[in-house]
Amino acid sequence: GSGGARRVPEGFPQEEAFKQLVAFGKLIGPEARATGITVVIEPLRRQETNIINTAAEGLALVTAVNDPNFQLLVDFYHLASEQEDPAIVLQARDHIRHLHMANPQGRVFPLKWEEFDYAPFFANLRQIGYAGGISVEASSKDIPAEGPQAITLLRRAFIAPQ
Repeated sequence: GSGGARRVPEGFPQEEAFKQLVAFGKLIGPEARATGITVVIEPLRRQETNIINTAAEGLALVTAVNDPNFQLLVDFYHLASEQEDPAIVLQARDHIRHLHMANPQGRVFPLKWEEFDYAPFFANLRQIGYAGGISVEASSKDIPAEGPQAITLLRRAFIAPQ
């Protein structure tokens, strides 16, 4: 997930950088399998890196690597920041291994269904039967109060439309 670590240097061809990421994925996949872990690529918004900015680009990388231990993490904050269509979840269904969640308005804990248009994202997750992990990756001024609210919101989002 480190945007700086995968930033393509100015003047270096993006296509070559992508090929290097594929080569890395092909190297790390068997290593990950040998230790019983799965490596996930996290697309990050353009303000944080200049390659793999959307879930669609992450899916292209995962597909090119073609290793069961190299998969995709979808971060709602980055998806919304890049104005990516939440329907990408439907295309990536077989490769999503984890989710990050934040209210894109301030990168804070998601607390209320009405604060942002979460519905299409969660409808797609329900449609694919997503049952993997999800973590809140956001800031909070009051974790003891906001943590339970965020958990309640996320649980309800996976159960039924709000």
